[in-house]
Amino acid sequence: MPSLLLPPTSRRPSTENGHKVLLPKPLGLKNVDSAANKEKELQRKAVIEAKRQELNRQRRALIDAKRAELNNQKEELVIDKE
Repeated sequence: MPSLLLPPTSRRPSTENGHKVLLPKPLGLKNVDSAANKEKELQRKAVIEAKRQELNRQRRALIDAKRAELNNQKEELVIDKE
C-alpha cells in the first residue's frame, strides 16, 4: 500500500517546491539521420505537391466542362425563345 506522505509520481521529477524539472533532450541520435530525414521530407513534399497539382487539374477540367455545358444550355434557351 503506498504511503500517503509520498508525493505523486510523474514522468518528470519535480523540485522541492513542486515545479517540474525540464530534462535535457538527448543529442546525437537526432543528428545522425538528419540528412536522410531531410531527403525523405523533400520527397514527401514533392509527392504531396504533385497530387495537389493533379487534383487541381481535375477540378479545373470539371469546372470547365460544367461551364461549357451550362453555356450550351443557355444558348439552347435563347434559340427556343426566338
